[in-house]
Amino acid sequence: MIRNALTKSSAQILLGIGGAAGFKKDALELMFGKNLFSSIPFSCDMRNSKGQLQKSFKAEISLNNRVLYIFLIPFPSAGLGFVSQEKALDMLAELSDKYLKPILMNKN
Repeated sequence: MIRNALTKSSAQILLGIGGAAGFKKDALELMFGKNLFSSIPFSCDMRNSKGQLQKSFKAEISLNNRVLYIFLIPFPSAGLGFVSQEKALDMLAELSDKYLKPILMNKN
């Protein structure tokens, strides 16, 4: 059902925030194939409550004459994964400027 909705949607970008390496990633790989995602870098350091570095992922899926870009971004709490709320907002600005804006500006 979800695969069908994504296939029929006209959306260019699917953005998953929080739990990037968890269920969302696993479910999308079941729907569209293993090794779908590649890791994407951010200038900020995102860590979970245990101090482990969190990864962000991107996939490009060809669907019905279009490409669906999927971004899975961890979003730990300010004070845990980010030094401050300002750093969390900086990460969202970087996501927008570096990854989302170029896709949206190239829209045909």
